[in-house]
Amino acid sequence: MTNYVTSVTLRQETSQNGNSRDLITVRADRTIHGDAFDTGPMAESHWGGDYEYDLYVDSDWRDTVMLRLLQERFISVSDFRNWLQSHGIPHRDSIR
Repeated sequence: MTNYVTSVTLRQETSQNGNSRDLITVRADRTIHGDAFDTGPMAESHWGGDYEYDLYVDSDWRDTVMLRLLQERFISVSDFRNWLQSHGIPHRDSIR
């Protein structure tokens, strides 16, 4: 059985007290969505109250963003291969 991913959370960070969250998701419609909120003292001191923020990258730019992330993430072929293996993503090795 193949497990194709249609949506993935790239980053999710929630404060221990639950006052803030930072979430980046690639959605099934190919858009990238950033969602953040802060209801704690930092939001009060910086913005005068609760803070909510959404960021959207249109689907036309999704491949560019993903390729840039790959470029910044992997420093070698073996680093990339190890990552593929760790996530159970099929790939083929060929020694010449």
